[in-house]
Amino acid sequence: MRASEFIIESFRVSLDKLIPTRDSYDISQMDPDVIEILAKKAGTPEWDDSEGTLVVKARSDGKYDIVDGHHRYFGLKKAGIKDALVKIK
Repeated sequence: MRASEFIIESFRVSLDKLIPTRDSYDISQMDPDVIEILAKKAGTPEWDDSEGTLVVKARSDGKYDIVDGHHRYFGLKKAGIKDALVKIK
């Protein structure tokens, strides 16, 4: 494993500090059914943090670029959840 692929333990981060990283991940271009399903599961016992963990990359401004988990991010936002479990890549 290269150092750039190393993932540390997960921790919680405010959704306000998470930044979607690709134009193709604009919520208007995503399947609304997927976002709705994830929003309904978020914050319930059905939501499994191991499946719901977002992979992020730290930025110099204290925020995090989302590397993997854009659908989960938008589902959490739609559900009104304030933070997400993340792992730094």
